[in-house]
Formats: sequence, structure tokens, C-alpha cells
Amino acid sequence: MNRLPRPRHLAAALFVPTLAVAAGCSTAAGELPDGPSGPGEADAAGAPDGAPLVDAEPAADAPSVVVLRVFGDDYGDAVGYAPFGGSTGGPSIVGVSPHGGATALQLEVPAAGYTGGAFRSASAVDLTGYTAVTFWARASRAVTLNVVGIGNDAAITTYWAEATALPVSPAWARYVVPLPDPSRLVAEHGLFHVAEGSDEGAYTLWLDDIQYEALDPVALGAPSPAIATETVELAIGAAHLINGTAVTYPLDGAPRTIAASRRYFTFASSQPGVAAVDADGRVTAKATGTAVITARLGAPDAPGAPDAIGVTTVHVHP
Repeated sequence: MNRLPRPRHLAAALFVPTLAVAAGCSTAAGELPDGPSGPGEADAAGAPDGAPLVDAEPAADAPSVVVLRVFGDDYGDAVGYAPFGGSTGGPSIVGVSPHGGATALQLEVPAAGYTGGAFRSASAVDLTGYTAVTFWARASRAVTLNVVGIGNDAAITTYWAEATALPVSPAWARYVVPLPDPSRLVAEHGLFHVAEGSDEGAYTLWLDDIQYEALDPVALGAPSPAIATETVELAIGAAHLINGTAVTYPLDGAPRTIAASRRYFTFASSQPGVAAVDADGRVTAKATGTAVITARLGAPDAPGAPDAIGVTTVHVHP
């Protein structure tokens, strides 16, 4: 099966179930492939703990501004659906019990294989003024939705970010996916993606009111980035990709984590002559010795960019 181009959360009143968020899913029969939810760049990130954020009906005075509509009765301007490689089916616009307006998107999850794809814009979209993408979902029965995310247009996955294992019930519920670093999203095509395997059997999934919003950063909370803490042995000339890139948000008194592309991070080496690291988080062994790789969320010159928890220690030998 081809890789999916990287599939894999607030208003005033929140209910946040405990879920696990991971960077990918198993490639066993009926499950989603590892890494990006579609054809595109593979990722070696681990499976960080945490949960996608699920929101009850927002309070009337919740501070939120809709800035970009992906779907609401119809697709937004220049937005279409691109299926991931190996997926079956696709969304249909139906008038059956929508969340708002007259229609919703309906996806039939198969009994075998998977369904999934990207909602992509034909023209590049500047997302730097937004803080989250929100959507509503319900299912024909209680299920756990495998993957939703951003930054995957079914071909390019440079700035993917994903939440997994979302609890979806027959009642509409609102979900929020924060943008790890909006300043990076200057020309995006992949506005939203979803992927669901057949591990829970066939069922019907509905999505509605998918949109980008400028949510109050105070409501989202200060992001806490992380990379995997690990020790790596490399021969001179060998390379290693930094693992476990993720961002946690302190919501409702409990940490909530999403997996995120390495490209949201800036990496540094304590000894670049021993082990150098590039913008893609690729460490290359240069000379015998030891180097420590650290990271921060955002550009090197971004004011207040938080340092990431975790370090990668690299031992280089001949």
C-alpha cells in the first residue's frame, strides 16, 4: 500500500477524553500505513502520549473568528478532495442530518482496507494568521477515528500535524487541531486530511463545518514541544533522523499532544564538527566523538520560541 501523504484540538466549554496520539498506524491488513497518511515524506516520529482535543458545543461568547472555510454545505473556494494511495471510496455531500446548514460530508468506511484523503486547495493558502483548524464529526456508531490532520495534500507533507484515536459517537462533536507554528504555513495546499482503517469494521462517518479559526492563544495554552530522548551510535558518514517530534497543549488541566513534522522545529548540535543536523532533522556523522542534538519549536530567531524537551545524544565512531 502506498503511504498516505501524512495523515495521522478550544472554546469555553471543553470535554476532553483521554486518547493516545501517534505519528502513524500499523500496516497490518485493514489498518493505515505508518508515517504520513498518504504518499509523501515518511516520518520516524514515535508515538507521543496525549489526546486530540474534543470540544462540546462552544459557548455563545467564545472568542473565535472564522478565517477560512474548507467545507460548509460545499467545499471552500478552490478546495477539492484527493484520495490517498490505496484508499477506497471518498466523501459525498449529503443532506442527512448535517451539523449546520443544509449538507455534510459522508464517508463510508470499508470492511477491508481503508478510506482517506486530503482536502487540498488548488492555490497556495497563507495560514499564518490562524491558530487552529476545527471540524465537527459524528458516526453511525461509537468508533475511534484513526487520523485527522493538516499539511498533507496527498503529495507533499512538509508541515504535517496530526491527531489520532479520536472518539466519535452518533452525536455531533467539535474537534480542534492547533497549528504548531502558524508562521511556517505561508503557502499551504493541504488544508485538512482524514484516514480511517477497517479495524472496527464498516460504518458511516460524517464531517461538517471544517474551517480555520483564530482561536485565542490563551485558550489553546502555551505549546510544549518535544523530541525523543535517545542515544544513537553512528559510523562516520551515516545519518539518523530525529524521532518523536510532537507538541503538547495544557488543556483542561491535562496535557494533550499532537505529532508534528520535524520542519516545525529548529535543531542544533553541540558539536557540529562531530555530528551536524539540518532543517529536516537529519543528523550526519562527521568525525569521531559525541554530540548532543537539541531542538526548539519555531524559527531560530522567533521571539520566545520554546525549547523542546528531550535530546538526542550521538556517538560517532570510525
